[in-house]
Amino acid sequence: MIHCFYHSSDLDGHCSGAIVKYKFPEAQMHSINYGQQFAWDKVNTKEDVIIMVDFSLQPFVEMAKLYTEFGDRLIWIDHHISAVEEAKNWKDGEDNKSLNDKINGLRMVGLAGCELTWKHFFPEIEMPNAVRLLGRYDVWDHKDPNVLPFQTCLCGRIILVNFQKILLKIQLMKEKRFSSIKNRRMKNTPKAVLWKLISKDSKLLQLINF
Repeated sequence: MIHCFYHSSDLDGHCSGAIVKYKFPEAQMHSINYGQQFAWDKVNTKEDVIIMVDFSLQPFVEMAKLYTEFGDRLIWIDHHISAVEEAKNWKDGEDNKSLNDKINGLRMVGLAGCELTWKHFFPEIEMPNAVRLLGRYDVWDHKDPNVLPFQTCLCGRIILVNFQKILLKIQLMKEKRFSSIKNRRMKNTPKAVLWKLISKDSKLLQLINF
């Protein structure tokens, strides 16, 4: 079984997880944040594949333990400089190779987690605009004028989707009422940018809310 652990605190982590789900629809998804324990009770160390995106276990000795347990069945994709540097400096075994050299995946500073995840799993396919724009925002590269509007609009879209789920659960939502709320929420956002990009990458974006 494939288990994907993705950073839960921002859209870069969610998009990274969505890309994994896009590649492996059967993957079991696990959100994780710093300060949380790895879900050892949910994985089989003898058979399962672990994909960790936009995140690393802390302290770093836990990443070394993860590699010891899963070996080549661990794929780690990350761009956070502290984790990347620790992986480069962590020597494991008599071969004097760093953990960064041993663990499968992509680790690089300057590209966001979602950009690296796309490059790893879809190296021959052009990166969707949705992935590129979310990635550029996460690494503070806002030169493209679409970066900030897209981030703002997508955050609003996710808020609306979650709001819709809540209303459905308590049976207070009617389709007409939600449409009115949605229209009021979106009227001051650059809709042309949002819908142009979402229409192109809609299947991928739908997975962000898995």
